[in-house]
Amino acid sequence: EGARLPSSDRELLAKARHQAISSVLGLQAVAGHAVLRCWVSGAEAVSVSSEAFVADGADAKVALRQAEGPEDSAWLFEAAFEVAEGSLETAQRSGWSHDLHVQYKGGGEAKWCDPWSQGQLLTEASLKTWADGKPAESP
Repeated sequence: EGARLPSSDRELLAKARHQAISSVLGLQAVAGHAVLRCWVSGAEAVSVSSEAFVADGADAKVALRQAEGPEDSAWLFEAAFEVAEGSLETAQRSGWSHDLHVQYKGGGEAKWCDPWSQGQLLTEASLKTWADGKPAESP
């Protein structure tokens, strides 16, 4: 229960106004748990598969709970997992890749790697030069 995303964050996500989206989506350390959150437009149900979360192997899936709150945050899904002490360090979490299995309204299904499980793909220096409009080379 303490791992649930506060309603203020849910509202900001729903309005596409959250200023620190990486601090709430993806894998987070919250109250001694690994909390996985994703925002999937049009999803009816989302589950996760990963050896980091599911002891029975990569074929097993765990359902993420649809977040309660305003109707416009219905595409937020989350689940909390108990993990070994010390395994919630940022460096260790970045290696916890996982797949999301999505069931869409209307019957469609998809499996995709959660983009938040990829970690940082560009260096801070690269991001800064691109933000300044002076990239030395393409990413």
